[in-house]
Amino acid sequence: MPLPTLETPTYTLSLPSTKQKVDYRPFLVKEEKVLMIAQQSEDQTAIFRAMLDVVDACTFGKLMVEKLSNVDLEFILLKLRGKSVGESVEVKMLCDDCQHGNPVSINLDDIKVKYPRKKADPKIQLTDSVGVICAFPTVKALMSVKKDDPAEIIASAIETIFDADNTYSVEDETPEEVAKFIDSLTFSQLKKIQDFISSAPKISHTVKYDCKECGKKGISKVIEGAESFLAFA
Repeated sequence: MPLPTLETPTYTLSLPSTKQKVDYRPFLVKEEKVLMIAQQSEDQTAIFRAMLDVVDACTFGKLMVEKLSNVDLEFILLKLRGKSVGESVEVKMLCDDCQHGNPVSINLDDIKVKYPRKKADPKIQLTDSVGVICAFPTVKALMSVKKDDPAEIIASAIETIFDADNTYSVEDETPEEVAKFIDSLTFSQLKKIQDFISSAPKISHTVKYDCKECGKKGISKVIEGAESFLAFA
């Protein structure tokens, strides 16, 4: 005799970068196991892959998950974690004076997306005739980027390069040609692209707490990025 099928509730969220409405469901026990195994491996590529697979399943395959921006992926994961495991998560916050790790409970619903005061212009003029069109790096791009290689991060943000006569899609160029272009930038030109990347929306939350070890009161710290909150157990 077949066992009964459990119904899973459906919720809706808005992606931070585009405001697109997305339906989602909580992740299931089998999907939680996938996330936990990936986290325990400490393999960044495996963690990203597991996150994408779970987000794809929980949004009913209606998103092009590899083309999500990092903040969209993190935001969806926070919502999934809240609906699947619980809205409250405990993080350890260090005291600046005694370095004691203080357990602090955070409500995931209180965590917001921090937007820049002024929207960054994706068109960046490098010289009078040469410029680039940028986009915030996608999750797929970040998966292939070496964290210690700034040039790869810059390359992942450039969509097209243009001059007075032509527009060149970076996807159509070899990695060697793109690297050669980036190596030819001056520091001031490079900074313009770095500033654009830094202006991407971020998951941000201000944590206030007292140190239970040394008694220091009113400690306030800003946590950026969802990784600190993504405990799935």
